[in-house]
Amino acid sequence: MEEERIIENYHAAVNPKKVGYAVQCFIRLTVHGGRYSSAIATVREMPEVLECHRVTGDACLLLKVVAMSMEHLERVIDALVPFGQIVTSIVLSSPVPERPIPSMGAEG
Repeated sequence: MEEERIIENYHAAVNPKKVGYAVQCFIRLTVHGGRYSSAIATVREMPEVLECHRVTGDACLLLKVVAMSMEHLERVIDALVPFGQIVTSIVLSSPVPERPIPSMGAEG
C-alpha cells in the first residue's frame, strides 16, 4: 500500500492545547489582485498553518491554523491581510475529531 501511495505517511496525533496552542481556527482567504502565488508561498512558510486547501465558493483558500493566544492569532492574520479578504472562524469544540477514512464497504 505504501508503494501504491495509498498510505502516504505516518504521524502522531498531537493535541495542540497540550503543546501550547490554545487557539485553533479556520481562515478563509479570498486572494485579490493576482497575488495567489505570493499568498501560497507565504502560507507554506507559516508554521501555524497546519493545512491549506484551494476551495470553491466565496474564498480561494481554506487554512487550518493554530496559535498560542489571541495576540498570536492576530499576528498570523496580519501576515495574511495583504493578500485579500480574511474570514476567521475560531474552533470552540470538535464533536467529530479527525478520523480515518472509512473502508470501501462502509457505504449505505
